[in-house]
Amino acid sequence: MRKPAFYYRLTAHGKKIYEHNDKPLSERFIKLMNQLRPSKDADEHMFYNDEEIEFLAKENLALLGELHDAEAWWYMMSD
Repeated sequence: MRKPAFYYRLTAHGKKIYEHNDKPLSERFIKLMNQLRPSKDADEHMFYNDEEIEFLAKENLALLGELHDAEAWWYMMSD
């Protein structure tokens, strides 16, 4: 199976996380992680908007943190 585009931007550690993921990633997760430009309605210093961050973090926080550490940090601190 072909790997999504964001896979090739992951660190070696991130690639291991991806390869050992127990459940398949949703199409929406892959689409958002493949984005190369920030979401239109994202806050000034973020890549994604609040709803997208929550969705991505709940699906796979480790992969989100590999590419967008500020969003992963924000999600963990906003509990």
